[in-house]
Amino acid sequence: MPTRRSITVTPRSDGGWAVVSGKTTVSTHRRKDTAVAAGRRHAKRQVPSRLTIKGNNGRIQDQRSYESPAKSATGRSGRRSPTRGASKKSPSRARSGSRATSRRTASKQTAASRARRASRQTVGDIMTPNPQTLPMTASLREAANTMRMVDAGTVLISDEQDRLMGILTDRDIAIRAVADGLDPLSTSVGDISSPYPETVSPGTSIREAVKLMRQLDIRRLPVTEGDRPVGILSLGDLAIFQDPASVLADISAAPSTDRPSAAEALSVGAMGGVAVVEVDTVPSAQIDMRVEGPGNRR
Repeated sequence: MPTRRSITVTPRSDGGWAVVSGKTTVSTHRRKDTAVAAGRRHAKRQVPSRLTIKGNNGRIQDQRSYESPAKSATGRSGRRSPTRGASKKSPSRARSGSRATSRRTASKQTAASRARRASRQTVGDIMTPNPQTLPMTASLREAANTMRMVDAGTVLISDEQDRLMGILTDRDIAIRAVADGLDPLSTSVGDISSPYPETVSPGTSIREAVKLMRQLDIRRLPVTEGDRPVGILSLGDLAIFQDPASVLADISAAPSTDRPSAAEALSVGAMGGVAVVEVDTVPSAQIDMRVEGPGNRR
């Protein structure tokens, strides 16, 4: 039986590391990882051999054996038999691999769970109900005051029969009106709103709604029963449903700091028209249900 060579990676007094074969120093290195790599290469060239790795305190941290290819490939039964050192991972590596596997498994389970929830639940389960509506003749100032009152970036436009005619966002006011120098008092919401928007019903699955929002590249989707608006589905609603701990969900659930006080609301209602006064008479619990949050605004 050939003599097994003993190779050691050990610390030096000057702070470096040495690779020692028997009593002979094979090489020296400044870093431990470099010395370990050199020790492994030397051990593989000197099979059969045993590599011992020591720590800064001189104590043994790891040992592994290297056999000749013929001996390590097959045992007496003809099956592969891993060497003593190569078949075992260090405890830290084993724990790290286990944690990574657990994280991947948990991530897959979470994604699968979300997919199942999205296929079972409908838009009516997560939408913001009771959307604020305005007539086509309402001014942009009334629309802006209404958005501030209900803490939302969207109002729906309806006709005398409460049928959905359009959708207006705070971004529409900024880009289509303010940027063009239009007068917010004389310009009506019907002049700049997006007419006849795509809609879904409360019974539409969340997965179908998300697919439609992606296709149309929109952030808000009106929800109707027949022609009557009953809710709005926003990216914030989807974020809270999919991952309540996400940044977008936190921002979407937070109330705006721009919301006026009760005294300001009465003042605005007196100047802005009937739409704002109606919002102020709604119970606070219903107003909170309509909060979209600043994160949902375009």
